[in-house]
Amino acid sequence: YCIFTSGSTGRPKGVVVLHRNLLTYAASVLSDYDANVCPFSREDSHNWLASFAFDQSISEIIKPLCLGASIVVTPADVREPFDAQRHADVLMSQRATLCCTTPAAFYVLMPFLKPALLTRLRWQELCSDKTEMRKIQRFCASCPWVRFVTAYGPTECTVSSTLCPIDTEVKKERLWEFLIGWTCPGNRIYVTKDIANLCPVGIPGELCIGGDQVTAGYAKSPIKTATAFIADPFSDIPGSRMYRTGDLVRWVTSNYAELEYMGRIDFQVKIRGLRIELGEIEARLAVHEGIKRPMVIVREDTPGQPYITAYYTHSDEYLEEGKTIPDSELVAHCKQSLPEYMVPTCYVALEAYPVTNSMKVDRARLPVPQAPVAAEAAPPIGPVEERIARIWCEVFNVKSVDRKMSFYATGGNSLIAMTFIVKIRMAFGLSDKDFPMSLFFADPCVAGLALALSTGGAAEDTTGWPG
Repeated sequence: YCIFTSGSTGRPKGVVVLHRNLLTYAASVLSDYDANVCPFSREDSHNWLASFAFDQSISEIIKPLCLGASIVVTPADVREPFDAQRHADVLMSQRATLCCTTPAAFYVLMPFLKPALLTRLRWQELCSDKTEMRKIQRFCASCPWVRFVTAYGPTECTVSSTLCPIDTEVKKERLWEFLIGWTCPGNRIYVTKDIANLCPVGIPGELCIGGDQVTAGYAKSPIKTATAFIADPFSDIPGSRMYRTGDLVRWVTSNYAELEYMGRIDFQVKIRGLRIELGEIEARLAVHEGIKRPMVIVREDTPGQPYITAYYTHSDEYLEEGKTIPDSELVAHCKQSLPEYMVPTCYVALEAYPVTNSMKVDRARLPVPQAPVAAEAAPPIGPVEERIARIWCEVFNVKSVDRKMSFYATGGNSLIAMTFIVKIRMAFGLSDKDFPMSLFFADPCVAGLALALSTGGAAEDTTGWPG
């Protein structure tokens, strides 16, 4: 069959799935699900929610049929548009024992699911997007008999390639980690650096997948197929191919048994010459107690002026108490572990994310921020700050500068930093030993640089320097 990708990261592409791919997936279900995840029987019933146009439907149909279970068919008018309350009623009234949804759909379902009516439900699979454990922990606690599993896999590798049982007792410091688990039979998982080299434990790299679930490629798109489906350099089997997922992951256990999803390779961006890892920013925001699901993107609403924007929804605790998070608090939170140039400029709180028909976040419909994070401008104080401010305005071609404004927030990068440092040395008659680069980067704002010059820069008293 040919099934199209969701298009959430670009234009949808038709993926050609062969009989061999589907049979390998079916064999994986029979061996891995039954032995390691949750034993199935003919007494089980599995929901069918996804559209035929979404490969989650393959899982919802093939899995129960392979394992002898029955299928609970969700009415079409409940599937599209997705009616969370009616779908919850179907699950509870039909007494489904096995359920599969995207994380986004399950988050919407949770308020309508009554634990007293879910006594038969014993297995919930969350697929097609990253699952945030903190978000579902309260529900897990109310239904301890339900086994939660996340399934990861691109359409190009036939439904799912990894599984991860969710530990409801997960330690607090790992709540923000998006684990995608172990390798399913029939798949070979590689974390690669520049394709030809494998990454050791803890080092991020691109996730590549080999094995018999790797599909034939994209329909009528030989160039795209050749780019994404390449020869497998790590396999001894002649003709083996692997698929480049474009996902950034890392091994988090020493035995290479558990993967953490960190974001998209193509979401690694450069702003003013500096590489920005959006997944790292999301991970930092996710540990804030008031944030449920962060998403960070780079916007360029004005050509040539890109900026980092963080979107999020409030945690259940904050919603119950009616609390909000000041932007200044989020800025301070990010600065605790992120470099200045990776701290978002804007923060947008949402009631819910816009989603596609397959319940994935629709990035194209994320709202434009009303205004960037800003405070009332503070002018330079004293002759030293005033001179530095004039150099600042000259370098950045601006009329004024806040004395606390960061060099990076203004648009600085490593090349501009060198120009800036040279101009400061010339203006104040300093050598590279008097004003080393370390002094500049310690606190790169007008006030910080003036303090550095006064305490660790020139040997002579600088308080009398002319403005």
